[in-house]
Amino acid sequence: MFKFAKTTLLVSALVISSGALAAGPAVAPGATPSPNHPQATPAELQLQARTLQQKLATIQKSALATHPKLAEQRKALGKLIVDAMKDQGATPKKDSDRLDELKNQINKPGVTQKERTDIIQEARGIQQRLRQAQQKAMQNQDVQKARKQYTQDLMVAMKAENADTEKLFQNLQRVIQQLRAQQILQQQAQQKP
Repeated sequence: MFKFAKTTLLVSALVISSGALAAGPAVAPGATPSPNHPQATPAELQLQARTLQQKLATIQKSALATHPKLAEQRKALGKLIVDAMKDQGATPKKDSDRLDELKNQINKPGVTQKERTDIIQEARGIQQRLRQAQQKAMQNQDVQKARKQYTQDLMVAMKAENADTEKLFQNLQRVIQQLRAQQILQQQAQQKP
């Protein structure tokens, strides 16, 4: 089933909507870390990000359990997104069902390497199509309004569950910015002759 409200996606949506990814890198391209603040490796940063996301997901789960109206609001937002996708001609249910079929096919004994490659290629195409349709749906004004309201309500509930929520989000934003800065530096290094 095509799920829009998976915890990690929702935490990521909160990070994106709070401006973490729009803020740009925390380190200027070409800058080097100071001796007092050694730069963490990408693997360390990814581990930090996963840990912070897991903590936030736990807080989110608790907030949703404590505030049943949020679960209803989340479900309504998911339906609104699916409807917006359908309005563009996308077929999220059909595509989701096909992904489930492909998952079952690839796990069957006796699948040849060629068949496996074809299944993976088809699945990637469907996933890409669904991502694009969802991105377009997120441009819909009704979806944006509902998403903004849900995000605000969820953040209030999460802060009520755990006073460290804001600090955890800020730390996650910082780690994401550091990862982005490292990616930029890596790309620049690869472009040099």
